Amino acid sequence: MGKGIFGTLHPFLEGGAVYGRKVANTAFMQALLTADPFDTYHFFVHDPASLRALLEKRQDLPAVTRGATVVMSRQELPAALRHTDYHCFHLSDPVSGQVAMAALRNALAPTLFPVTSINHSLSYTEYALRLLPHIWAGTGPCDAIGATSRAAARVLAGYFAQLREGYALPETWGQPQLEIIPLGVDTERFTPPSPAVRVRARTALGVAAEDVVCLLHGRISVDDKMDALPLLFALHRVMQVQPEASPVLVISGAVRSGDAYPQTLWAAAQALGLRLQLMPDPDEAQVQELLAAADIFLSLSDNIQESFGLTVLEAGAAGLPAIVSDWDGYRDLVQDGTTGFLVPTLAPAATPLLDVEAACLPDNVQQLWRAQQTVVDVPALARQLQVLLMHIGVRKRMGQAAWQHVLAHFSWPVVIDRWIACWERLRQTVLTAEQEASLRSARHPLSLDLARLFGWHASALLDSEGRVAARPCVVRTSQRGMRVRAGQEFSVCWPGLENVMQGTDWRQILVLARRPISVTALLERLCSSDHSCESAIFTVLWALKQDLLECALLSD
Repeated sequence: MGKGIFGTLHPFLEGGAVYGRKVANTAFMQALLTADPFDTYHFFVHDPASLRALLEKRQDLPAVTRGATVVMSRQELPAALRHTDYHCFHLSDPVSGQVAMAALRNALAPTLFPVTSINHSLSYTEYALRLLPHIWAGTGPCDAIGATSRAAARVLAGYFAQLREGYALPETWGQPQLEIIPLGVDTERFTPPSPAVRVRARTALGVAAEDVVCLLHGRISVDDKMDALPLLFALHRVMQVQPEASPVLVISGAVRSGDAYPQTLWAAAQALGLRLQLMPDPDEAQVQELLAAADIFLSLSDNIQESFGLTVLEAGAAGLPAIVSDWDGYRDLVQDGTTGFLVPTLAPAATPLLDVEAACLPDNVQQLWRAQQTVVDVPALARQLQVLLMHIGVRKRMGQAAWQHVLAHFSWPVVIDRWIACWERLRQTVLTAEQEASLRSARHPLSLDLARLFGWHASALLDSEGRVAARPCVVRTSQRGMRVRAGQEFSVCWPGLENVMQGTDWRQILVLARRPISVTALLERLCSSDHSCESAIFTVLWALKQDLLECALLSD
């Protein structure tokens, strides 16, 4: 503790369907609240009641146990920013609020604290439009996107470079720093099995002692994960030259309803004479059993949707050597020749027609078309499989090295320490007074002047100096306002409006307007460092709307 206040716009701890982004985000927040480096944790979310209820059940998390988690609505965010010196704000992805958060910080916060996020998939065609707003004059040197791998950092840098070029954006406009920080794995939940656990798991799977279990675990999907057919072809090559090998291939993971791909794999395995077990939609306990029973882990991603590879880390934590495609973040997870093998891949240098078609295609279709021209080297894969299938000593040595590598670099405590160091480093960024003033005065191109855009809807407009059509506007407390002041009638202020009023007391206005007073004079009395003129004007107009005030225009 002692690093100040952590803030976020996202719950992180999410329910619903299980997939990579949710698993990673939930694990991150659990690890952060377990490490508990901050004094307080502020969550500004759309559904505060649900998150409060969830946190109440998480008394296993030290920060929750000591009452350090505070859940608020998004409506409370502006006021909190004005009066709280946050250490940092961290979001669960860079495309859901990071730019808006930075802009609001620039406008309201006493200190320009870091605003950071972590990337997940980078392949969706709409991603370019959602990264484009990051490039603007208000992005400061303390703003960053965490890239989960070197490959992800290169992709993000490529996005920003191509967007700058395509839209001819000013060089003076900033963009977020790119900090390479991986996802983590729970090394207490995923750990090498004891001999007894391993025997039970293999018995449940129905494999013999001499069988070598090759586990491919992940979404069983050809269009957003990988095509497993090259693996079947590679195993068939091994069996032709090494008939005494005894591989059992287990393919497990989520399956979309109605998807014929798993059955296609089954038919192909039968045709090739391979032993294949399909395990669709395994639960957490079944995944643990599969890892305990396995000898080799496989993941041959060929799809740009894959951005990291949590399952590779889980297998390494369970003490398994891995054979994975030399692809994206995988090459940061597996040390070729030490913790497993990287299978060479080959892809086209340019796809101009597909690039144009992509925006008109479903994401999974354009991803499939790209993946089917991404080659996973089958002969090389067969040679690597042969080494691990035939040499138990190599398997054990690589599995031990994989476990040690994960513990040293990818356990959640290690990853959280890297984030803490990142936030501290970004927070120490020194800005000149001129640089800070420039950031605070920047208006985002997408932050439109909505009053000007829609103002013509109204018959007349009250300007920031309290005038209507350049003439003074005079108000006075209405008869109803007098009765409300005296407690004789009710007044309704809808929940949340107090955040817009920002402490401007409408009752004080009723006192000041007992006699006619110009709105200009009212603003002089109400505006201060604590109460902005915009909030005072809001309160005056609200009071007029509620018939607490009435107004007239004075002639020049």
